[in-house]
Amino acid sequence: MNIYLIDKLTLEDHFASAKLEKNYFSDDLIADPKVTWGWYAKNPETYVMAKDCKTGEIIGHLLFLPIDDYLFELIKSGNYVDTNITPEHIITYNKPGIYKLYFCVVCVAPLYRQHNISRLMIEAYAKKFRDLKSRGIIFSEVIADAVTLEGVRFCERALGMRAIQNSAHNSHIMQVSGDDFYKILLNLE
Repeated sequence: MNIYLIDKLTLEDHFASAKLEKNYFSDDLIADPKVTWGWYAKNPETYVMAKDCKTGEIIGHLLFLPIDDYLFELIKSGNYVDTNITPEHIITYNKPGIYKLYFCVVCVAPLYRQHNISRLMIEAYAKKFRDLKSRGIIFSEVIADAVTLEGVRFCERALGMRAIQNSAHNSHIMQVSGDDFYKILLNLE
């Protein structure tokens, strides 16, 4: 199977990603592609997508958003659905500093789930995070809002997260320290 990873995205890629998410999430938990395009426009170092070389189809995507303290605490409280994120809460990596990170989504097309696509995307992120660290960009905490049982398992196994509480919308808020997150990612390379 020939797969390649992309991080230079088009609006069409965002529409394909939203379509892919319909395999796993209800419509109210899928952000509008024009909204996710706005997230990407604010900080293009946030996404990795996988494409099938033969079909040209998006078959997976992964998204980590650096967000401001206000939004971080709101998501962590379990009382916020991430489809409501607006670009003003997304931070750009324009200067060294300590950031908080939100793991927004990992999604792989059903036919590709047994082909280590999520691992390929995480490994690509590990390289990206190593570069960010060399630029003085450090993450103090990482959270996620795992909507599915598969999402909880992924957060636990791949990212070393643990559940800290249930959300008001029947998901699980997950967390890992920035130091532990880096250790896990560096072991992937």
